[in-house]
Amino acid sequence: MAPADMKRLLIYLAALLAGSAWLSAQQASDSPGADDPQNLLNIQFQEDLRVFTVMAAINAAGFDYEKDGQSMSDVRQSVRSALEQSLDESMKARLAASFQQHAQVASPRDRHVAYTSLALILSGPPDFQLNMKEADMPGDTWRVRGFQSLLADFFKMGKIDELWDRYRSRYTTELAGYVPVLRESIRRTLDYFRIPVRVMVDRRIILIPDLLNAHDIVNARNLERTYYVVVGPTDDPSNNVVQLQHEYLHTLVDPLMARQSKVLEEHRGLFELAEAQPQMRSVIQQRYELMVIESLIEAIQLRMNPPPEEAMKERTVRLFREGLVLFPFFYRSLADYEENELLALPSFLDIILQNIDEKSVEEDRRAVVRMEQEMEAERAAAEAELAAKNEDVRLHNRRVQLLQESGRMMSENRLQEAEETLRTLLSEYPDEPAALFYMAQLKSKVGLHDEAYGWYRKTFESQAEAWIKASSLLRMGRIDAARGRFDQARQRFQAVQQLEGDLRGAEEEARDLLSKLPPAQ
Repeated sequence: MAPADMKRLLIYLAALLAGSAWLSAQQASDSPGADDPQNLLNIQFQEDLRVFTVMAAINAAGFDYEKDGQSMSDVRQSVRSALEQSLDESMKARLAASFQQHAQVASPRDRHVAYTSLALILSGPPDFQLNMKEADMPGDTWRVRGFQSLLADFFKMGKIDELWDRYRSRYTTELAGYVPVLRESIRRTLDYFRIPVRVMVDRRIILIPDLLNAHDIVNARNLERTYYVVVGPTDDPSNNVVQLQHEYLHTLVDPLMARQSKVLEEHRGLFELAEAQPQMRSVIQQRYELMVIESLIEAIQLRMNPPPEEAMKERTVRLFREGLVLFPFFYRSLADYEENELLALPSFLDIILQNIDEKSVEEDRRAVVRMEQEMEAERAAAEAELAAKNEDVRLHNRRVQLLQESGRMMSENRLQEAEETLRTLLSEYPDEPAALFYMAQLKSKVGLHDEAYGWYRKTFESQAEAWIKASSLLRMGRIDAARGRFDQARQRFQAVQQLEGDLRGAEEEARDLLSKLPPAQ
């Protein structure tokens, strides 16, 4: 057996023993009934007056972002209307000035993140004091520091306690909608991990509704070992299941990775590759361990919820370029885990981490470059195809426009203008059947029957519809008959009778005209 294979075997056996011990310990520590996900262990549902107050304040200050096609929630509209009446102009101006001062923090869509995060590190009313030193505040929250100094006065003047009492039941109802969604998400996640529900005494998720925000907005913030998830109003809680599952996975993966610090340290050099990525997530900057964790969580979620192949390619490129350079490695490794039914994921993770290969990560980098090139070529081809279709539409519309103009001019007896328009059209589209027929009609109308005859012939030889071909033959036959060319006229009328399709009465007219010709010699 090769040394590398022996090493893998020893790692596997060690993980198997460790996994057995780990499962036994967890099962012994679980509370009665803990294997039922409906208990939603370590998840706390909470209406939060601090979040309500801060979000009411920034709404009064000018925060009016809402997703396209959505109207603000009725609670948000009502609170905004109440604050418009209860706040004096001085308070409104102070709030607006502070909010505008911090407007550079992020785009209107993301600005709420800093303020909801600020709410989570405040004490409650009436003082709204910071629960940590300003120097220790998270980066985005630090940029909006000082806004909390307005909240005590705002709370009192805006009668926020009365508004909270009025709408708190709506927040409770909003939370209730998430219970079945979270229950199913937890069940599926634990099934994938092959572990029972367990109480994590040192970690918890707190789900907080925020009806004063835009629809289906999710703000996740980790403060030490508490994972806050603040969700905007939604018509369907399952819209946010991916983000909720992501935070639940943190409670499972974070402690597992904490025990693997020595193994992870051996591959810290990979973080240079992560930092070199053009769209590196700000949250993982200077945080190597979090880069590894996020790579694993994204891989787990996509193994559990696989997208279509083309979407998977785009997702792989995006995640890698966001700095999650271990995502492809973890995604492949989890395929091996799924085939191995003996180990739970916490145990198999030991094998995965022991087999991190920096050369394979470099190969992943090159694969991402190739995928980007393929996607760019596909985008360029799609754009070219769309441009061609748009040009075809433009040319079609131009043909239709010129035909309509020439037809209108002929009906108004503006024959010279009509001819000029038709010649313009035919210079661009020499085989346009309708234009050829119109020109023949025009020449016939001004008595130039020989010229008309030539245009009718061109019309018949074009890709015209059957009834236009038939009409052209009839008119050529009439001219032949008028010139005494009866044999040619007879051939034209007989040719009409051989045509197939909707001739719009041309066959009957040809039969009538044939009956009026002199007998064939």
